[in-house]
Amino acid sequence: HAAGSAAVVGVEPTTAACLPPSLAAGQPVSVETGETSMAGLNCGTLSTLAWPLIQGGLDGAVTVTDESAVNAARALHAEDHAVDAGPCGGASLAGLRAIASCPERREHLRLGPESTIVLLITEGTGSNPLPPQA
Repeated sequence: HAAGSAAVVGVEPTTAACLPPSLAAGQPVSVETGETSMAGLNCGTLSTLAWPLIQGGLDGAVTVTDESAVNAARALHAEDHAVDAGPCGGASLAGLRAIASCPERREHLRLGPESTIVLLITEGTGSNPLPPQA
């Protein structure tokens, strides 16, 4: 993406990651899905109607584990944030954390100290509850 423009990144569970292979192949690729607490993101096939927008609109894709999404959702719930996010909602913060921990990804997305980050929370705990803490 151009300097000063927004970068858009898709986040998926590692158990239903069809974005990376689809972007690499230049066409939708279906994958077998597994178990995940991110029920709303447990989809192994991209929408053919959405594919042209996805292909042309994403600057990257990242996959996250259930554990990282749940931990991120719990962090969003913390008193200083008070965001009602279930595992699907936590996936966006988990994805940001994965990107932030990788210098190549940060550079590709031009993510730095002056960046403004917008996280989309797709589901709260009403529709996507957090699993009980161990």
